[in-house]
Amino acid sequence: MGESPGKRTPRGWLAAHGAKQQGWLALAWLGGVAAGAATVAQLAWLAWIISRLLVDGAELASLSGAFLAIVSLLLVRALAQWGQEVAGQQASLRIRHAVRRELLAHLAALGPVRAGERHSASLASQLVEQVEALDGYFARFLPQLRLAVAIPLLILAVVFWLDWLAALFLLLSAPLIPLFMALVGMGAERLNRDQFAAVSRLAGHFLDRVRGIATLQLFHRTREATADVHLAADHYRRLSMRTLRVAFSLPRCSSSSPRSPSRWWRSTSASGCWATSTTAPRRR
Repeated sequence: MGESPGKRTPRGWLAAHGAKQQGWLALAWLGGVAAGAATVAQLAWLAWIISRLLVDGAELASLSGAFLAIVSLLLVRALAQWGQEVAGQQASLRIRHAVRRELLAHLAALGPVRAGERHSASLASQLVEQVEALDGYFARFLPQLRLAVAIPLLILAVVFWLDWLAALFLLLSAPLIPLFMALVGMGAERLNRDQFAAVSRLAGHFLDRVRGIATLQLFHRTREATADVHLAADHYRRLSMRTLRVAFSLPRCSSSSPRSPSRWWRSTSASGCWATSTTAPRRR
């Protein structure tokens, strides 16, 4: 697991694995930048076409070159997005293989006695489901983490070149969006940890019932065992829905960006964004 696994934090462990695939992650980031730049150029051409048609009264046939440029930019954007997805998936696939090998090596080093202290269903969940859950983090989140900085700066530079006053308003209001994302993300992170623990317990609960099916049938307790599994699955469903409810409240919170502080406070209070991001993780 490394030289000092006891001192390594989960974030450091993820960063160490991500550093081994910096090439693929950099390609995914470059693909996202290219797609963003193509989108900005496409919108610029579209605005120029509308201006020529409505303001200057130009003929539609005289703008065929501009329409061809938009079609070309669409192809470039699609190609860049495809390259971003392929590079991100390659990085994620290689990292997941490395993580799974690392976990198997760690289990082999523990030996059958110490490994037997953990439930086999929980171990299977970690080796399969929870390792596969890393796909979204490495394939999409890490490239988007850099794109979330690069693309707004690109848009800000274009807007500043066109109108410095509009760029100033964007510069002042843009930091509020990560603030809303952080508020909701902290609540979703806590619920996500509870959800991972719940799915491990559910796997162990179900496996115990399957192993003891003969004993349960012998004592006529299969109906009660089925009801127990149903209750555990329903608890996991409620945790999953609570996590999704908090995560999907982010667009509602960010859409209430402040035109004025009092108006923002009324809108977020009415929509429940503040309550969701702060109180939902404490529910049981």
